[in-house]
Amino acid sequence: MQRPPSLFQIRKPRPNDFESVEDMSKDNELCILIDTREQMPFDFTPCKGLTCKQATLPTGDYSLRGLTSTITIERKGSPAELAGNLFRGRARFERELMRMKSFAEPHVVLAFSFDDLCKYPDDEKSGIPWGLRGKIKARGPAVFKRLLEVQSAHPWVRWWFAGCHKQGRNITLALLKSAARKYPDEVESAG
Repeated sequence: MQRPPSLFQIRKPRPNDFESVEDMSKDNELCILIDTREQMPFDFTPCKGLTCKQATLPTGDYSLRGLTSTITIERKGSPAELAGNLFRGRARFERELMRMKSFAEPHVVLAFSFDDLCKYPDDEKSGIPWGLRGKIKARGPAVFKRLLEVQSAHPWVRWWFAGCHKQGRNITLALLKSAARKYPDEVESAG
């Protein structure tokens, strides 16, 4: 019997967990694949040694050319997006998490902080007009409770609270670079 996940399995990254974006250009040129359905993709253009291409990915929002069956990264840009996936779109989201089981590196990057989630939808950063906030039934603690339930049902997925959009991009890039170093024979360069 598996132990239920603890809060510490969904942890905020520490400053030394990832290299800085400036230090990430040491490897050969990589081709990051961005799903065509990704509405607001991370901007990797300031990073040397990378190219980005739009592709239809069966699972997730980001992967690498040559590693599309090894690493997948699903990005959630806001607590509202996560709440929508955990409540209204739960069946579709859980099917996606089930598909992630076949990946060696399945990740979900939450490009916001735990504090943002707890204050949802009343936080100023939520972007939800004041008049609509009272009509939203899924408050931060309920969304977090549902997140823990989903994590418990899908323990193979690694979850990352990034803190903000920029750090979400950095974590996504670090995870992709790490996979490229781990599976160098499978990575296809952008050329």
